[in-house]
Amino acid sequence: MANIILRFMKDVCIALLIMEFFRFVSSSEAPITVNVGRNLEPYLYRDDLIFSTNYRYPNDIVVGDIVILKTKKFGNYVTHRVIKKDDHKNLYMTKGDNKMDDLNMLKNKWISRDAIIGKMRLRIPKLGIFLRIYRESPLWIQLCFLVSFASYFGF
Repeated sequence: MANIILRFMKDVCIALLIMEFFRFVSSSEAPITVNVGRNLEPYLYRDDLIFSTNYRYPNDIVVGDIVILKTKKFGNYVTHRVIKKDDHKNLYMTKGDNKMDDLNMLKNKWISRDAIIGKMRLRIPKLGIFLRIYRESPLWIQLCFLVSFASYFGF
């Protein structure tokens, strides 16, 4: 039993190191995210896995790019498309493709470059469903999932 616990702890440490490696390489707070909304359909669907980077260089984000923002209101991530850019002030206006909001409603809704935590580089359709279910589950279900996963693979 102690051997199984040690193997499990080793695997958790390896997973955390891999995530920290992705954070370092991508310069992003959240290099791997799951799209939980429907605001970018039909391009990006719910449960798509998104890989992003946050490199900062001139013109790193242009109109049409898909960016990940961290919202203060909910404390989670929002995926939007950049629809306008103010190069002089380094400000951006973003919007979901699936939103029917009038652009006049978005006036004065500019965000700074610091609010953007990543630019989408790659998406894998529907693979994020496993992460979303895991994150939204109670702790006891997460522990059961991890133990069954570890025992299935012989850890």
